[in-house]
Amino acid sequence: MKHLIVCILSGLLFFSCVKEETSLKDYYYSVPELEEGIVYEYRSPAEDSVQFPPFYWLYQRIKSENGAEVLRGTNYDQHFQIEQITTEQVVDNGVILQEFHIYEYDENGKPYITKTEIKEGGVFPFTPDNKNVMPFIVSWRSGLDTASSTTLIRGRVFQAFEDCNFQGKTLPCVRFLSADQIEADHDIDGGQLLDVESQEWFAKGIGLVKVRKKIGKMEVGYNLIDQYSIEKFEQMKSDHSKLNHIH
Repeated sequence: MKHLIVCILSGLLFFSCVKEETSLKDYYYSVPELEEGIVYEYRSPAEDSVQFPPFYWLYQRIKSENGAEVLRGTNYDQHFQIEQITTEQVVDNGVILQEFHIYEYDENGKPYITKTEIKEGGVFPFTPDNKNVMPFIVSWRSGLDTASSTTLIRGRVFQAFEDCNFQGKTLPCVRFLSADQIEADHDIDGGQLLDVESQEWFAKGIGLVKVRKKIGKMEVGYNLIDQYSIEKFEQMKSDHSKLNHIH
């Protein structure tokens, strides 16, 4: 299956053209303020908050127990509930996944936290090589429904240097192609397979600013619209909680 994704990506990238040779390290959340923590808010240009709700990523650069520098990412949904937490380590040739936790909630809001099994931890390469597919394979069994299990297989590869826009500014970006294959199995009900193809744009000194996904015949897009300090984000969460309490 991993070989299949590599073959698909290789065919799609036949016409790609690399304009220059350089390190891509500055394109993956290389922001000095990450030591304090920065929140990224993403929204769909479709402006349909029901079908395509906004979401948030809090990124913070921290020191691990062994002294290595790692990037901690916390993903929040539109209700400010945690959906996943990742821990990534920056190495010489890219970024690798160290830990990945999935959050699920029952009808009473009780969280069920699952630590995934990481089989391949490639997240982001630092070399602009459009023939080098970075493999990512994780699997987990649901903490909420123990009969349900999921495997995510991803191949991410560099495509081109391009300009992109964020808050009215034109920025140097790199575009990546990601091919996902999601295997969702159930011990009783059987399983299904979902293929997702994504174009991703990472801006220098910022990180991911735009993504366009194809899921079957459906297309989904999200743009980075703003960045916040942790203090402002905590205030947003507090305001949301008070509003829900009133209603």
